[in-house]
Amino acid sequence: MTPLAHLPKLEDDTFTPATWSRLLTHIVAALDSVSGAWVQAVNRTLTTVRDEHVLARDLVDLRSLLARRAQLSLHPSMPPGARKAFEENLRSEIERFQRELEKAFLGDQTKGRLDSDRDRYVAVIRELPLSAVLNYELKQDGTRLTLAPPPDPGATVVPQPARQRWRHVDAGPDA
Repeated sequence: MTPLAHLPKLEDDTFTPATWSRLLTHIVAALDSVSGAWVQAVNRTLTTVRDEHVLARDLVDLRSLLARRAQLSLHPSMPPGARKAFEENLRSEIERFQRELEKAFLGDQTKGRLDSDRDRYVAVIRELPLSAVLNYELKQDGTRLTLAPPPDPGATVVPQPARQRWRHVDAGPDA
């Protein structure tokens, strides 16, 4: 979680083409590293999921890794052309991750699970899309996005109007 706030603003003419090539090779390697860590974490989740509530918690927690990828891809110091290419790649990869995650529960990896379990898991995955990461306010100070702590079970609960399940995870305090 190295802070990225100190990176200088780069323009297309900041470096020679050879230097840009080397820099972009390092950036792509960093993006691939973050994506690889995300895939490993998802694989751990897929093998340990017990119910849809655990899956929901794990999926939201896994977004922090994708948010790091978004921090790198959308960094404001990048020239607009490079940032646009990285953003398109990020969106494409998130869409691919979403499809593969859904497929994992619909496909062969779920042998032994009841159809109703698979349906509930896929519903959770669709209700908590990975694309929500694109709406996060991304800071460049090296902080890791985390979930808010669970409410105190002894606290008085104020009834809230009915809303979509888990919507509070992506919505702000006014939701």
